[in-house]
Amino acid sequence: MFETKKFLQAVGLSLLISVVVSTILGLVQFEHQMVFLIIQMLSFYGTMGFFAVVFNPKTPFIASYLGALIIAMLNILFANFVFGIWMFVNPTSINNILSFAVLTALSVTSITLFIKNRSGERFADV
Repeated sequence: MFETKKFLQAVGLSLLISVVVSTILGLVQFEHQMVFLIIQMLSFYGTMGFFAVVFNPKTPFIASYLGALIIAMLNILFANFVFGIWMFVNPTSINNILSFAVLTALSVTSITLFIKNRSGERFADV
């Protein structure tokens, strides 16, 4: 059964870790822009895929999918209203962002489940 409270905790923790990683990369003045964006995107959506397994072990794929969509929409809205980047003008870019978000989160979820099932261990119940 889907647990909404734990799902929201996973989304919040994923956002918190992503903000910390982005801040550290910004303070270090990481110069390679493409590598910076890839690390940042993986920290956003990869952590959501991992925490979907940890916080929602009964429905990890649904939690990962919904979490990736929520985080991607928050990123799009933040870019649109805070930075003034017109994201809604080009629907192809929104499609690419949502596709990358969902594929990354679901890939990390499946890899985490594979490792969890192969090792036979359970993650700590949070």
